Amino acid sequence: MKAYDSGLDVSRMLESNMVQMLAALEEIEDVELLRLHLFVAQLALVQTFYYA
Repeated sequence: MKAYDSGLDVSRMLESNMVQMLAALEEIEDVELLRLHLFVAQLALVQTFYYA
């Protein structure tokens, strides 16, 4: 029974770590998407001034 409980504890810890890692990954993806949007906006602004 102790080994079973230990296995459950390990599973819970792994699940908790996975949830935290996925949340961090989503934040990173959000930051990368924001950087891409900013780059595209800057490019559009440069083109606006270049062709004006």
